[in-house]
Amino acid sequence: MPPQVGAAAPASVGFFPSEDSLPHLCCSVCLSFPDAEVLQCHSGHILCRTCHDRICVEQKPTCPTCRTVLDPLKPVRNVALEQTIALLPVECPNKC
Repeated sequence: MPPQVGAAAPASVGFFPSEDSLPHLCCSVCLSFPDAEVLQCHSGHILCRTCHDRICVEQKPTCPTCRTVLDPLKPVRNVALEQTIALLPVECPNKC
């Protein structure tokens, strides 16, 4: 039986994704997986909420990757990426 579309890989496989293995899912500033909201510039470059807010307090906020102007009043969410990151398996920090 083929795996379900969108189903996360079972943790027993032993692969736990990291920022190094999936850099295209990371914030372009802090290079980490976004915790909750994933924001993007109009060109599609990824920013976590913390980095986006830090950039938007500048006088002329721009994307650090492509220099596209960011509108602090109209952040662009990337819901598909939020859902993708939420499906990633994580290793239990209490694992012995």
